[in-house]
Amino acid sequence: MATIDWIIVVSFLLVLTTVAVRLRSYTTTVSDFLAANRCAKRYLLTAAEGAAGIGAISVVALFEVYHSAGFTPAYWELVLVPMWLVLALSGWIIYRFRQTRCLTMAQFLEVRYNRSFRVLSGFVAFIAGIVNYGIFPAVSSRFFIYSMNLPTELSILGLEVPTFALLMACMLSLALLITLCGGQIAIIVTDFIQGQLINIVFVIASIAVLMAFSWGEISDALKVAAEGASRINPFDTARAETFSFWFYLMFLFMRFYTYMCWQGTQGYNASAKNAHEARMSKIVAQWRVAVGALIPMLFAVCAYVLLTQTQFAGSAQLIQDELATIQDSQIQTQMTTPIALQYLLPIGVFGLFIAVMLAATISTDSTYLHSWGSVFLQDVVMPFRKKPFPPKLHLTLLRISIVGVAIFAFFFSLLFRQTEYIILFFQLTGALFASGAGTCIIGGLYWRKGTAAAAWSAMSTGVLLVIAGFILSRVDPEFPLNYMQIVFVTQLCSILVYMLVSLVTCKEELFDLERMLHRGKYAVSTDQIQGVTSSPSEGSALAVWLNRRLGINADFNRTDRMMYYATALLCVIMLITFFGLIVWNFTIRPSENEWLGFWLIFIYVSLAIASISTLWILIGGVSNLRDLLYDLKHMARDDSDDGFVVSKQEPSQAEAKEPGTN
Repeated sequence: MATIDWIIVVSFLLVLTTVAVRLRSYTTTVSDFLAANRCAKRYLLTAAEGAAGIGAISVVALFEVYHSAGFTPAYWELVLVPMWLVLALSGWIIYRFRQTRCLTMAQFLEVRYNRSFRVLSGFVAFIAGIVNYGIFPAVSSRFFIYSMNLPTELSILGLEVPTFALLMACMLSLALLITLCGGQIAIIVTDFIQGQLINIVFVIASIAVLMAFSWGEISDALKVAAEGASRINPFDTARAETFSFWFYLMFLFMRFYTYMCWQGTQGYNASAKNAHEARMSKIVAQWRVAVGALIPMLFAVCAYVLLTQTQFAGSAQLIQDELATIQDSQIQTQMTTPIALQYLLPIGVFGLFIAVMLAATISTDSTYLHSWGSVFLQDVVMPFRKKPFPPKLHLTLLRISIVGVAIFAFFFSLLFRQTEYIILFFQLTGALFASGAGTCIIGGLYWRKGTAAAAWSAMSTGVLLVIAGFILSRVDPEFPLNYMQIVFVTQLCSILVYMLVSLVTCKEELFDLERMLHRGKYAVSTDQIQGVTSSPSEGSALAVWLNRRLGINADFNRTDRMMYYATALLCVIMLITFFGLIVWNFTIRPSENEWLGFWLIFIYVSLAIASISTLWILIGGVSNLRDLLYDLKHMARDDSDDGFVVSKQEPSQAEAKEPGTN
């Protein structure tokens, strides 16, 4: 790295550390630490949670996919986008979960089912979560070592220290500093800063990469592929290994089923000011997707061009020489694109990119440390107590739990040898909890007949089948199902078990959803929307009918409705594009050059959306950040709002009185 690149990286770290330390005074209660006292608004949530979801490990995972399959995975992502849009527009899961006022998902499961099920779900979520997170520091550390061309060992006081371990320790320490200083408040604010930096630099880096190669050079490289494994035509991938049509079809179902199951960013699920802001944050987030999706695709494809085209043979040989020093074949696959980056990006832009990847890594680490540390104390330890922890002790124990997660992740990364694609490892570890939890969450929020017996049965089915499938696939090389298929079948079985057991055991009074969701006479005043000047019942009969069908309620003001309609239009355009390309492919039979023309348009449209949404979310986020700090400074605190469930249908002690009263 050049000197200017190092200056950029170090300056960013100093700013981040200063902000985290200054936010410490805002965190005084458990609710502050776990959910920023539910004061965050839509743009702040969108930018911050987006940064938490774009870690170096996520980018490396996508590098693997796009380097293996070219542009074709992006087509199947097109059908995922409308699904995300529909889920966001409907407020699927997030709206009702925020109405429960629960601080963790397992707390909701206790309210809906029983305390013992909270312990089971919390324990399974925690084990799956820390194993899943366990490879994050390792992959991130390798990314920086190979992309920055760092030495494998450093001499410190005469001792040869592995750079891999030292870098992991430094990144985890910085993430711990942020998390321990201010909990979710510090995480939201620092993630917002990092998120905006990520968005801006990703746009700049995308332009820089597109300028480094001609479209002809990219086209020539991608045209070279085996029959049935096209890197251009998504309908000619039947023989593609791993990331084929069926992979994305199962992935589509699984994303819907497990929406919000994964608790790696659980603090954000509870941090919204109210259920409407939670819903709107998901809607705004759909416009940010283009930013995070474009960079991995462009970088991986351009790295492939660099490695395969004869005019870049000199750079390709240097990259191959560095890859040859890596003995593990799976790590070689992961590090191919990161190593190529230093030959793709110009000085300055490369420094900015490394800074934002460091930002993405720290934001992900701090968020995951906070989440899994909180889940362990809140949902595994606390349910065994007959009364809540004293507030100061509770905060201390949360911090100790978080440090424990960091220590585990450090040693797991040192000792564990990963042999699968990162994205498949994610699917397997995530499925341990999500396969059974998905139906328990959906049934608990939307179906009055769901019972505790059904929840236990579904969760047990999910855990046992995932473990059994993993063991069988390891023991028998001829086992007919891969990891993705094992998870898919397991989820179908969990749904069936939950429904059958619920219908058999639901013989008493139906569950009171209104009370759990704080509706009607159970409503909490601080969760209500203030200042709405228009009603969805106003206007023509057609407008009223349309608003009702779309789920637009009295919480929406005119601006919200315009945002909703624009997002719905984007959903329609995406669906038309997806199915239009199917018709185009099977009627006209487009050539590879015509498909390449589509991908060029796709890239430029994505870049335009990314540029506009980055500016829009930046302006809104700054305003929301100011509101967050003002509210936290002036609001009254409630020490009893700590996630302890008083009774089955009372989410917390705070329900007995209005938040903010004494």
